[in-house]
Amino acid sequence: MTIQDLLRKTECEPRTVRPAVNIYEKEDRVILEAEMPNMERKDIGIEVNGNDLIITGKRASDIPKEYTVIVQERCPVDYRRVFTLGSDIDRNSISATYTNGVLALTLSKTKDAQPRKITVA
Repeated sequence: MTIQDLLRKTECEPRTVRPAVNIYEKEDRVILEAEMPNMERKDIGIEVNGNDLIITGKRASDIPKEYTVIVQERCPVDYRRVFTLGSDIDRNSISATYTNGVLALTLSKTKDAQPRKITVA
């Protein structure tokens, strides 16, 4: 009996998923963290279109082509998530990093949205 006899061959269909996120803020910025494991930076897309912040990603199969698949439960994935930006976010000051499977976006708030201290004369 071989491993092929023990395990039923499964087909893996690509699917689109919404990455899980954490969103938190400070006085001058909002941080959005999206869970997108096993991605290459080049396969992550971030776009601002009007009031929409669109996060996309494409994770391909990681099984080498020269192997025959017996079981593949870690399927290719297309990530997509859309967020509506409020007027307090500066659309020109968004930055992104990708570390340990987490995409972190820093969304700076506009100057008008940030608290300011007023000196009493």
